Amino acid sequence: LSIDSAGKLREVGWPVWPWLSSLAWAAQYLNYESRLPAAGLGTVVPIFKGDQLLDGDIVATVDIDKADLARSPKISLDMTLECTGNFDSDCPAWDHVLMAFVTCGEPDPEPCPQLIWSDLNASAAFGGPTGESCGPEIGRWMTPFRRRGGRWVTDVTDLKGAFLGPQGDPTARTPDHSCTFRMRSVTWANTGSDFWLPKLSLRVAAPSARQ
Repeated sequence: LSIDSAGKLREVGWPVWPWLSSLAWAAQYLNYESRLPAAGLGTVVPIFKGDQLLDGDIVATVDIDKADLARSPKISLDMTLECTGNFDSDCPAWDHVLMAFVTCGEPDPEPCPQLIWSDLNASAAFGGPTGESCGPEIGRWMTPFRRRGGRWVTDVTDLKGAFLGPQGDPTARTPDHSCTFRMRSVTWANTGSDFWLPKLSLRVAAPSARQ
């Protein structure tokens, strides 16, 4: 166990390999986590709320204010990866790729890409291009081996155009501007009854914010 910057007890990983280096890596992560901006800073648009089991694709459609987004100096993806159970040992084993895509406005004509190791997937639909539309990729993560509660804040300001959608005046107020987000992983990213529970939000900084 360790004590984080908030004075709370935290696990430092599944102790199947009790190396001193594992403690050092845990300390590095806790230091990193203490420097992350507050979860509520700026406008937060919830996408995935941590209540969906990651078993293949999960999809959510949310409304985004294009005017606020266009004026924002910085937008970020705030990703937290929890899992079922209460301990690190209850999280799935192995390392799997998680990919996030967005489609705003008219669907992207290109089909979803093939996933890594998809030839071993239980679903034939993952074996190659399908009729599903993914749009541009906006984020990619790796699942940690039996570790829960990881959080990553990724600057995606350079991908702002993907959230504004095709054509049109980005500063026009269009409250009904909706974006469909898709997170993809293989259908065997779980370990038995242990599943990942991703939580993803879009953080939109105010025009005067400096982060």
